Amino acid sequence: MKRIILLLALIVILVAGWSGAWLYAAGQISKQIALMATPAPGSPTVTCGNLSVTGFPFRFDVTCAQADISDGDILIEVPEIKATALVYRPTHIIAFAEGPLRYTDAFFGTDQRIRWDKAKGSLRMNGWLLERLSLHMENLEYIDTLLGETLIASAPVMEMHLLNMPERHDADTRLASFAGFARTEGATMPAYQIADGRVTFEAEISNLPDDIRLWSDPALPRLWQQADGRLTLLRLATDDSETSLLLEGELGLSPIGEVEGNMTLTSNGLAERFGDLIPTELRGLVFGTPQADGGMKQIMTITRGAVIAGFAPLGVIPPLF
Repeated sequence: MKRIILLLALIVILVAGWSGAWLYAAGQISKQIALMATPAPGSPTVTCGNLSVTGFPFRFDVTCAQADISDGDILIEVPEIKATALVYRPTHIIAFAEGPLRYTDAFFGTDQRIRWDKAKGSLRMNGWLLERLSLHMENLEYIDTLLGETLIASAPVMEMHLLNMPERHDADTRLASFAGFARTEGATMPAYQIADGRVTFEAEISNLPDDIRLWSDPALPRLWQQADGRLTLLRLATDDSETSLLLEGELGLSPIGEVEGNMTLTSNGLAERFGDLIPTELRGLVFGTPQADGGMKQIMTITRGAVIAGFAPLGVIPPLF
């Protein structure tokens, strides 16, 4: 009889301890989300109209209804974002979002929406080191709603991934490098008569802090420059039945935050499709010189933030710090 009583007492203690630990962790999650409503200067503000943490006893299901992300004049509104993680695997988070997302910019008078049927994200961490971040969306529509509804672009599927490159992780300097990939197919842009378009993006970014918490630090661009960080655009390719574009290059920052680097633009059919948007005398500066295959090629140099196509300046990118 005593053994049964001791066993029951042990079970009660374990259940009480587990429940207390779960409730404490749930409270800390709510507290951290609430802190995002009063972030550090220069960081966006995140608020939830209704926040709940459920899933006891083996999961944490965090639901943020009426999510607002604001940064100055910019406001992003999402009806609901839900993230879930297992108690014994808290570094692997699966997230879902319900649309439409509304984007407004009070300064420019912008009012746009993004609709979708399905949006799923996945985040996998190793401590505070990002291992993989993925997003998959289906049946996207990008719409301008300032005056009625105007479809800007649509795509049946889009996926994006950011992956850690473990072979380039420096544990001594606490710096990590990442590979990015994104693609979409069947895209349309009615204003430019684009149908069945494809976009592929591949890039690498080196020497970011391996602690993801530092990525929201306003000083991140300066830290990245001091670590000799580089953004290598391996491939930004777009094409449809009439046009194609390929952009490649490498970018970095100067000691005073100015963008520097080189880019190569190879295109076919762009001058014909978008030429009306660019004065005739400037088309050669933008698209470059004709090639033997009928396409065009342009070399762009960015020095101290100034974008130069061939020998002609196209514009200036403000310093990042």
